[in-house]
Amino acid sequence: MIVHNNNTNNLLPLNIVLSDDGLYYGTFTTTSFSRFAVANKKALSTSGNSGRSGRSKHSSSVSSAETVASSTFVSDTTNDFSVNGTYQFKITSTNSAAPVLVAGTPGVFDVQLVNSAGNNYFIKLIAIGSPGEESEIYVNGMKLLVATVGATAVTSDIKSDTTGSFQVKAGKAYTFKITANLKPVFMAGTPSAFKVQFVKAIGKDYFYQVTAAGKIGTGSGFYVNSKRVAAATITK
Repeated sequence: MIVHNNNTNNLLPLNIVLSDDGLYYGTFTTTSFSRFAVANKKALSTSGNSGRSGRSKHSSSVSSAETVASSTFVSDTTNDFSVNGTYQFKITSTNSAAPVLVAGTPGVFDVQLVNSAGNNYFIKLIAIGSPGEESEIYVNGMKLLVATVGATAVTSDIKSDTTGSFQVKAGKAYTFKITANLKPVFMAGTPSAFKVQFVKAIGKDYFYQVTAAGKIGTGSGFYVNSKRVAAATITK
């Protein structure tokens, strides 16, 4: 939650990524260029075992659910369920503001806004984790339900034009072409080494540019829907 000087506030989704160097990086996007500070933080839950990369079930990046009223939205789905590939929510805003739906555990589900009609927002949940992995789903900071990756995750239909290891000169960029039926989640395992930017989509081809922003000699793996597809090292 972002709290402004005029005592207004708004919720922003926080994306947490486990890097190759064992550190967690949190990112969010805001239209404000003002200074900010972390006023409160809570550790991720460590209860339960995920079975992949040591990630815990029900780890949550949302810590302000108790401050948001439930009257801000109505969801067509409220019970826990399994996602075989994708699932689409219909979230109805009751305060005229666009709802914010996020998955609490990074790397398990991707969230994409499909479209909106009036106060109805259609949001797609895409399974990108391993079968059996779980994540709490939040709307406007409130826990809505727990979703589990079913037997069919959206990973087998993805193809990268670049695999294996390669080098990028410091300050230079390289573009990946990822072919998939749905827009994939592309990320660098070490965000301090390579910055990732979505460029464009042409049909089922999605282009992502990675820029060598770190020190010479540092490297990073690149992941599509949590699956490692390539790695790069920064050179002179």
